[in-house]
Amino acid sequence: MSRENRQLLALLVITFFAFVIHNGVLDANIMEARNLVTAREILQTHNWLVPTMNGVLRLEKPPLPTWIAAFMMHIFGQDSLAILRIPAALSAMLLVFFLYKLTKELTRDEHLPLLAGGTVATSFYIFFMARTITWDIFCHSFMLGAIWMLYRGWNRKEKAWKEFTWAGILMGLSFLSKGPVSFFALLLPFLIAFFVAYGFSGVKLQWKPLMVALGILLAFSTWWPLYIYFLHPEFSTYVAEKESAAWMNRSVHPWYHYWSFPVQSGIWALPAAAAVIIPYARKKIGQFGNYKFLALWVWAAVILLSSFPEKKERYLMPVLIPLALITAYYFRYLMHAFKEKEHTKADAILYSIQGYLVGLVSFALPLAVMYHNHRFNDGLSLGLQIIILVVFWAIGGYVVRSTYRKKAFRLWSGTVVMIMAFCLLVIPSARNFFQKNPDYRPYNDLRHMEKVQNMPFYFNGPVPGKFIQVVWSSGHLIQYWDTSNATGTPVVTPLVVMTHEPPEDVFNESFKEKYDFESLGHYDLDMKKKDGIKIFSNYVTIIRMKQDTP
Repeated sequence: MSRENRQLLALLVITFFAFVIHNGVLDANIMEARNLVTAREILQTHNWLVPTMNGVLRLEKPPLPTWIAAFMMHIFGQDSLAILRIPAALSAMLLVFFLYKLTKELTRDEHLPLLAGGTVATSFYIFFMARTITWDIFCHSFMLGAIWMLYRGWNRKEKAWKEFTWAGILMGLSFLSKGPVSFFALLLPFLIAFFVAYGFSGVKLQWKPLMVALGILLAFSTWWPLYIYFLHPEFSTYVAEKESAAWMNRSVHPWYHYWSFPVQSGIWALPAAAAVIIPYARKKIGQFGNYKFLALWVWAAVILLSSFPEKKERYLMPVLIPLALITAYYFRYLMHAFKEKEHTKADAILYSIQGYLVGLVSFALPLAVMYHNHRFNDGLSLGLQIIILVVFWAIGGYVVRSTYRKKAFRLWSGTVVMIMAFCLLVIPSARNFFQKNPDYRPYNDLRHMEKVQNMPFYFNGPVPGKFIQVVWSSGHLIQYWDTSNATGTPVVTPLVVMTHEPPEDVFNESFKEKYDFESLGHYDLDMKKKDGIKIFSNYVTIIRMKQDTP
């Protein structure tokens, strides 16, 4: 087996642990719920081109990730969240593959592609987004593939028709995944870094293939928005204005909010921070690659994202891709510097802090798991606790020894293995860390409750953002019903209503004289604490006219 195949096999194993193992442990978050509810309604209405979410037009996001979710739901049903999340995991695997191949184009070094692929796979926000079926992982994965093709094409000595054709297709798929987001957050910073570092000579040679790429991009990316615009022009304008306003007025933070961005890489935060400090890292990393290109890609992305008032941590995901790449180059420098004894005192200090910190995490984690299990009675068996202790202490010992002996690749590989062990052994018990609400009861059984299958569902309040998680969990479209002073029902009974308070306390006496209530129980989707998120906590009741009551 060739070195490349061995490295790709290793990355396949790493990504399987990082993205797939136990990926159904936690409930769907609000972003996933929006995507999954929309996918479910695509299947219910058979309308793939004009999606809805809880019965309302859902045109804020392009439909490709939702189509993928709907396809998975059509094949496997909607009950296994772990299976529905597999496309996100596969997309993240594709991202790792693309970064591996891009790194091979950037360097002939035999270690760097593996270092880059393994680092990005275990960077926190990449790892997190790969386990959720949302839009971001798709758009940035496709865009990274396009960047790989563009880089290859611009470095060819002859016309690169194949590369630019693929670049156009992948950019089009990225646009269909989340519109222009990845063009601004990932492609534009790459282009700035590439042209500053390498110049425009490749562009002059490849301008005809580039025009083909742009033509394919336009064909892929414009057909659906144009279709929606001509079908729903007023709503399309409303969505455009709403999304534009959100960038300026929602989740507003100061310009420097993103400048702690290395933290989002998780366990790699310290070496990542060191790698982007230009005075410290420029000459060190410059021995193995074009530091100007690598650093500019990272900093251009951070600066561009910082220019918008709206800032959310998940928007930093595209920064983590070049950040993982430059971190890999930094580890490659450390491998060389320690072997040839060319390292500086600063190198040794930073390396030791990183290594002993990872070792400390590995030693402390099983103790934290055991303490939490003892205090909160998480139900972990003694055998599993012992396995976690032995495995993580063995990894911790390996990491500490590698740190002491200045074996940088072993420290890197020990860190990756620790994250894999975390996914295999600790994530299954992660639910116990979050689920502290004694009244927790998801709405899932309403999906298969035969008596309510043909009944309309209502909620006695407006349906705000996070309520969409209740809509997804229940398996039903849920409409608004203003129950204050209600004298009748919005449709012919029977119907199902969700209320924060018991229905006897919600409806007036004249209403209760005409209708009977059949309680289906109290449901609460909030895992953290009782009364934490009020819209998650509801009494579910069937309402019937008294003469209709069986």
